[in-house]
Amino acid sequence: MSLGRRARSITTVRLGMHADGVGTPEADAMREVVAHVHPALTAAGFRKRRHTFNRTVQPGLVHVIKYQLAPADPAGVEEVPGVHMNLQGLFAVQLGVYIAESWQLQHGHHGDRAPVTATGQAVKEWVNDYDCDIREELVSDDPGLKWMFPLDDPQSMAALQVQLLHSEVLPWLQRYSTRQSILEQVEAAPVDSRDICGDAGAGPDRLLAVRMHLGAGNRQVAQRHFEAWVRHCRSELAPGAEDDGHLEFLAEFADSTGLMMPPRGGV
Repeated sequence: MSLGRRARSITTVRLGMHADGVGTPEADAMREVVAHVHPALTAAGFRKRRHTFNRTVQPGLVHVIKYQLAPADPAGVEEVPGVHMNLQGLFAVQLGVYIAESWQLQHGHHGDRAPVTATGQAVKEWVNDYDCDIREELVSDDPGLKWMFPLDDPQSMAALQVQLLHSEVLPWLQRYSTRQSILEQVEAAPVDSRDICGDAGAGPDRLLAVRMHLGAGNRQVAQRHFEAWVRHCRSELAPGAEDDGHLEFLAEFADSTGLMMPPRGGV
C-alpha cells in the first residue's frame, strides 16, 4: 500500500458525489469498517462525524481522514473497461490537511473584513476533505482498483484499514503536524511544484506558502514567494500566447490582499 494522487477523471468526479447508499449492503459494510477503525482513530486524537474524522494539531491546523463510499451506477449503465468502471461495493480513503488562514484567503476573506492571524483560529467547526490545502489518497495494492478498496469482506478490510492507518496514514499526516514543518517542505520545493498540495488540494505549492505567510503577518516573505510564482507563470507562456486566466486571478488576489504584481520584463 502507498499514498498517491489520482489524476482528475470521471472516477474522481463520481466520488465527489453524494454516495451514502443508505440501507444498502455496501453502506452496512462501510459502517462496519469505519466502526472498526474508530477506536484507533480516537486513540490518535481524532473525533468523528459519520465517516469523516478530524484532529486539531494546532489552532486552525486540522488533519482529516474520510472513508468515502462510492456510488452505484444507475440501472442500465454498463461497465466499459478502460473507460467506465462500476464503483459499486468500493470505497476510497481520502486524507487532508486544513490550514485555517489559507482557507480564509482562498474563500475571499481578506484584510479587515476577516482578520487572518498567526494564531490560525479555525473558522470552520468541522472540516471536510475538500476544505483541505494538502490532499492525498490511499492507494490499493490491487492495480485494477488503484485508489479504491473492496467491501466484499468487511472484517478483513477493517483489519487492513487499521494496519494502513498506522503504517501509511498517520505517518503521512505527521509530516504536516505544524505550520513550520509545512512551510519548510513547501519552501524547499521547486517554484513550479505541485507535489505537496496536489491537483485536488490548494496547489500550486508556492501559493500555499504565500497564504500561510500572509496569515502569519510575514508580508515581505509572502511578497517574495508571490513574485517568484508570477514570474514563473509568465515565463511558461509562449510568445503571444494567451493566459488561461490564472494571471488575472493572481492580479485580483494581489489587489485583495495588498500584494504587488511584479513588473513585466525579466523572469
